[in-house]
Amino acid sequence: MTTPTKSTDVKAKPAKTTVAKTDSKVAPAKKAPVAKTKPVAAPKTKPVAEPIEAAIEANTETVTKIVETGTEVAKQSVEKAAEASQEQIATAAKVSQEQITTAAKVSADTFKGYEDFIALSKENIEAFVQTNAIYSKGVQEINETVLMLVQGNVAQTVDYTQKNSLLRVNRRSVLSATRDGDSAILQDC
Repeated sequence: MTTPTKSTDVKAKPAKTTVAKTDSKVAPAKKAPVAKTKPVAAPKTKPVAEPIEAAIEANTETVTKIVETGTEVAKQSVEKAAEASQEQIATAAKVSQEQITTAAKVSADTFKGYEDFIALSKENIEAFVQTNAIYSKGVQEINETVLMLVQGNVAQTVDYTQKNSLLRVNRRSVLSATRDGDSAILQDC
């Protein structure tokens, strides 16, 4: 980039003139000699407008390229960040879903275990109640049978004891009658 140069003109300062006061008429003052200077030619340069426009145009292109590049990089960064975020969200959702599924399976298995335990306990209690009912009925039948046997034995024993008592009485009677000679008692026996 080129910078324009300044042209400077050198001007001579006017010399001081002194005026002497006299009683006479005042003579006009003489002008001081002025040094003659040669005009300085301005260096030959291109017009200022062209380099500025060229610099602006070059800078505009550079700034445009920088902005476009920065925009593209930012766009790619945002896209990558969005993709990474989506992947992280998808991974987190998948992990959460797996954990929920696993927890649901464990809960279902646990509840199934409780249901099985309760059903088994209920079945065991029902079986125990039925067993006790059968056992009680069996014991009752055994007791009834034993009672009938005991009653039958008691009845037989009483009958046997009565017959035995009668036989003893009869035997004594027969023995006494045979000793006494009573034939009527002997005929009854």
